[in-house]
Amino acid sequence: MFERDWDNLLILDACRYDIFEEVNSFRGDLETHCSLGSSSREFVRANFADRTLHDVVVVSANGWYKKISDTSGKINVDVHDLIVVDNKSVESHKSDIDTVRPDREWILPEAVTNEACDAIERYPNKRIIVHYHQPHTPYIGPTGKEYAGELPQKFDGKEELRTSHEILRRAYRENLEIVLEEVGGLYPELTGKTVISADHGDLLGERGFPIPVREYGHPSQAYREELVRVPWFNLPFDERKEIIAESPSDNRKNDLSIDEVNERLKKLGYKI
Repeated sequence: MFERDWDNLLILDACRYDIFEEVNSFRGDLETHCSLGSSSREFVRANFADRTLHDVVVVSANGWYKKISDTSGKINVDVHDLIVVDNKSVESHKSDIDTVRPDREWILPEAVTNEACDAIERYPNKRIIVHYHQPHTPYIGPTGKEYAGELPQKFDGKEELRTSHEILRRAYRENLEIVLEEVGGLYPELTGKTVISADHGDLLGERGFPIPVREYGHPSQAYREELVRVPWFNLPFDERKEIIAESPSDNRKNDLSIDEVNERLKKLGYKI
């Protein structure tokens, strides 16, 4: 990922290549990228471990990035700044979350955009990674709200699908449309070459092999095409920005403890 050419990388969590290709309406060039993991845990470890990235600022709704600064040394990496997003910048966040799944810890896309705009202003000469939570579950569009109790909401496929696969795919598409709308608002604020990609894909009821049961979510070490084939979409740009590597920021905004992040991940169904 870091060997590819970009100034700003917008990562959509659990975004499938095929559905991105159907939904996307931005001008630009769509390529295929092979992710180094079928889950966020694998993606973060494979791309960040044992690296010095003093030219990179990460703004993330995904709690696995907190492991970057975990003093246990699980991931040995040094970025200029890491901002793990919460929902505090969105006034309506509590009612929005309670409408869908109050028992799940998830981040509204507008909260990510708010933090990203702040980071762009603070760090004009850094490569910016912005990692949105959507289209990952829970499903927050009209279909997702209507069928909240019937759709699987964890990544691991252990929750039963109690509606049709057509409704499941519609709910997923709506999540993707919602986050792409936020990307559309953020894009004009970005200078340089911007790419939209994903950490991994998602299974929406495809049958497994050799046992042909339907599978959902994105378990680790499951290197199926639907999980590791992700979009790499190059947006148009006018000029590149000068990238400067500097020692990590002294005023990092990351104030979530590792215990808080672990609790967030557990609520999404991850085993910590």
